[in-house]
Amino acid sequence: QPTKRSVLPARIFGSAEAKWAFVVSRVAELHRLGRPVLIGTDSVADSDRLAQRLANFGLSPQVLNARDDGSEAAVIARAGELKTITVTTNMAGRGTDIALGRGVAELGGLHVICCQSNVARRIDRQLQGRCARQGDPGSTETVVSIDQSRSVRHLPSPFLRLLAEPNRTAPLAPIVGALLIDLPRRIEELRHQFERWQLL
Repeated sequence: QPTKRSVLPARIFGSAEAKWAFVVSRVAELHRLGRPVLIGTDSVADSDRLAQRLANFGLSPQVLNARDDGSEAAVIARAGELKTITVTTNMAGRGTDIALGRGVAELGGLHVICCQSNVARRIDRQLQGRCARQGDPGSTETVVSIDQSRSVRHLPSPFLRLLAEPNRTAPLAPIVGALLIDLPRRIEELRHQFERWQLL
């Protein structure tokens, strides 16, 4: 089916604290609208901490990570229902069609928040592809922070310290995000491509 996925601009924050605060407020906003939300984190520890933050905010997330893989099918089966919040690790639920509950399509479908920036865009797209499958509506956005991004590890430390000011709470400009996230990632992908060519 033709895709109806809406990809929102990425938001890049200077610190992890600012990033997680934004994610909690964004989830609360979507929850009030009734839309289901799937949040992908980089690790089991991050998923647990985010789930606790959401619970402290008065929300009730489902958590899907390596701690209880036996319930994965049941959690995914509910992930598209009205007002459902699902916090996952990057690998959880991959390749699954998440069925939308009654009335969810009219609200815009499942919204996916990607909270990490992987060294390969392919991995990001696997998470973003949990929404808007089989012709369903859906949307996705990426929210990352400078101090937790793997793709910026080759940039000069003084430059990163300047951007990661502890008092910075607003996201960085999109052009800055493109330079800090996309450019190093493309360079890394080219390096991997060259290594595969050498191996072949």
